[in-house]
Amino acid sequence: MKRLLLVFCLLLSFNYSFSCSCVYDFVNTYMSSENVFKAKVIEISKYNNSSEHNKKATLQILHTYKGKPTNEVITSKKGCSIQFVKINSEWIFFTNSNNGIQLLSSCNPSFNLSPNKYVKKNKEKLKEWSVNIQEKLQIIHLLSMNIDEGYTHPPIIRNSSRNLFIDLASKNLNEFQSNFGLYFIYFNSDKTVKNIEIIQSLGQKIDKKVNDYYIKRRLWN
Repeated sequence: MKRLLLVFCLLLSFNYSFSCSCVYDFVNTYMSSENVFKAKVIEISKYNNSSEHNKKATLQILHTYKGKPTNEVITSKKGCSIQFVKINSEWIFFTNSNNGIQLLSSCNPSFNLSPNKYVKKNKEKLKEWSVNIQEKLQIIHLLSMNIDEGYTHPPIIRNSSRNLFIDLASKNLNEFQSNFGLYFIYFNSDKTVKNIEIIQSLGQKIDKKVNDYYIKRRLWN
């Protein structure tokens, strides 16, 4: 029996630079990352062994959600949406290793747990930032509690969900009891849906709509 992850939310992670922006599918990012962890930056030094990376951050690992992270990470010096880590800042890191070196490359979804100066000065931006951070942390926690180590999942093809997404987008926001929903779909060997487990509910009416839509599906590609 296979299990597949499904997330409905308005939570998209954006990182902006002067020339481009990055948008992340948070669940797929979590699943594809080798390590996901919370850490404090305690030292930053130069890293001269690569033309693409220029800083080494020494970390104090505070909590591991996934993998076996090391206490050093190498940051990128060029590319889209570079992460600028600073001493004493706390982060949620998404990393992968290359030849035993833990890399924080460009367009990386890692995020700082403290707002920047611009956000701090704007009450509305600060409120929006706080809600976004809490939702990210909640999704990471739910995934870490419910995903077995080493488990991989097939992605849901967007075309398979298009009609449901359109229907949900037309709903009044008051019908949703939370900002995101998290569902696990279990398959039979013939690709029919055996069961849908609700991890984070969107409310009884929306949950029923999600269940009714996917329980009848047979084609997934």
